[in-house]
Amino acid sequence: MMAKLKQRWIPCSEKLPEDDGWYLTSFGNEWTTDHFGKINKEKKIYSSMVRIHKYDKKSKNFYTGYGLIVGMVAAWMPLPEPYGGEKE
Repeated sequence: MMAKLKQRWIPCSEKLPEDDGWYLTSFGNEWTTDHFGKINKEKKIYSSMVRIHKYDKKSKNFYTGYGLIVGMVAAWMPLPEPYGGEKE
């Protein structure tokens, strides 16, 4: 039987990480236009991605591995423990 993960997404509006380090982040953007540039008046289009980014508590920003600030991070969670092999 698989154990449930006890982690959950933490909205940035609720809390930011307490320590510097790498975190799983969910970020995205809303558009009012489709990919052809046509305005969509009925609903906004939301694009979301999950990536690993580095958090700096002094600046309160998430960064890419190249040192670029990641905008629009909506939520984060600690990275899971690395795979340790099958346990019986």
